[in-house]
Amino acid sequence: MKKFLIALAVVATPALAQVPTFTTSSQTYTPLDANSPGYTYALLPAGDDVGTVVQLPFAFPWFGANYSSMLVDTNGFISFDTVNCHSGCYTNGTLPASGTPNNAIFAYWDDLSTASAGTITTYSSATEFVVQYSGVDSLSSGATVNLQIHLTPSGTVTVIYGDFGTGGTSGTAGYENAAGTQARYILPSLGGTCSASSQGGCCTTSCDGPGNGYQVVIGPPQQADLMVDSVTVSNLVVDGTGVWNFTVQGVLRNYGQTAANNFTWKAFLSTDTLFDATDLPVATGAILSIGPTATATVSASATSSVPVPTGSYYVLIQVDPTNVVTEANEANNVGSTTAPFISGVDLVANSVTGVANSGGGNVDNLTVNFTNR
Repeated sequence: MKKFLIALAVVATPALAQVPTFTTSSQTYTPLDANSPGYTYALLPAGDDVGTVVQLPFAFPWFGANYSSMLVDTNGFISFDTVNCHSGCYTNGTLPASGTPNNAIFAYWDDLSTASAGTITTYSSATEFVVQYSGVDSLSSGATVNLQIHLTPSGTVTVIYGDFGTGGTSGTAGYENAAGTQARYILPSLGGTCSASSQGGCCTTSCDGPGNGYQVVIGPPQQADLMVDSVTVSNLVVDGTGVWNFTVQGVLRNYGQTAANNFTWKAFLSTDTLFDATDLPVATGAILSIGPTATATVSASATSSVPVPTGSYYVLIQVDPTNVVTEANEANNVGSTTAPFISGVDLVANSVTGVANSGGGNVDNLTVNFTNR
């Protein structure tokens, strides 16, 4: 239970995150290799129906949340759900669907395998993360899959398709949110035109490779979309009455393609990482604006104003608390410190040292080092 009581606030019903849009174009398919300059190269484990969790070199925003890791599946997709689909997700289907896999980018979801041929590799830099499928067999259609999935810190995904050989048609291509309730297909049906706003001409399942050099760019939502990348605290001082004074810093992100103008932010003390009306306000930031797909670093002096009861507390930042900005997603406006701060005495034993050996009846000295958190 929270420790503070303040005036109740009216909270709007959270909106679903706006589905990102996409564009298509022609782009020469250029395979990367272990010697490609500017990247750290990794070869993922080979096999049939294998999902491998990889770490990203940056926080990647997707459907209103930030991710630092993802699952790369041999079956032609990546997912930000790193718990499911380590195996068993080889049967492609229609989108959206509540069953796994979810929260995913399906470049070409099919029963693919690297057990006997092909490789899946990653290429990492500070500004881009690439997953490359090279010569991967489709057990369903006989196609040989060559494609790349490029991720950037701004939240843009680029899928570039290479040659698929002479195999049949059996894949699903698109992207989906974490709940399996919102999705878009990205490849055209035979003779059709596929776009984010007009899905009637898109291929749903049993899709063929789109041709060497076909590119799909999946972008952030058209509207502004504010979120909190990180929250940190410095210069924490507790006075003789138990009042906390400190500096709170945050990195705020506008994930959307429209500027977010003239909004403010607030900081709170909370006994958990979820904001509610019982959290204690400690700071209000200055009015600011953030351009499309940009970030801003903010800072303010904070005080609890009242003694903080003994306990464990996170510092939260809520961005745009008065809903000045019309956003694609109003449910992702709060971030917290990664670890709590302790009010009161909290002794933790860091180490215990003593003699290596001793005999019966001996009196030996032990040294215990404590930290008061």
